[in-house]
Amino acid sequence: MMRSFLVTATALTLFIGGIVILLFFGGFWGYILGIPAVQIGIVFIIFTFEKLSSDSMDGDIERQKEEFKKLKR
Repeated sequence: MMRSFLVTATALTLFIGGIVILLFFGGFWGYILGIPAVQIGIVFIIFTFEKLSSDSMDGDIERQKEEFKKLKR
């Protein structure tokens, strides 16, 4: 649970931090640091969502398979 929170917080921090850099620190360094931070943040958010959803669905999928086998008999 704590690991999921840390990964989620890191992804959101990168994403929001990149947006803040782009908005407030315009110019060369804003683009050099802000755009990659936003892109890395988006990728981390996608991977985090996939991991969290697969972790929460593992038990449900197995339970549904067992129920389907019972109904099939």
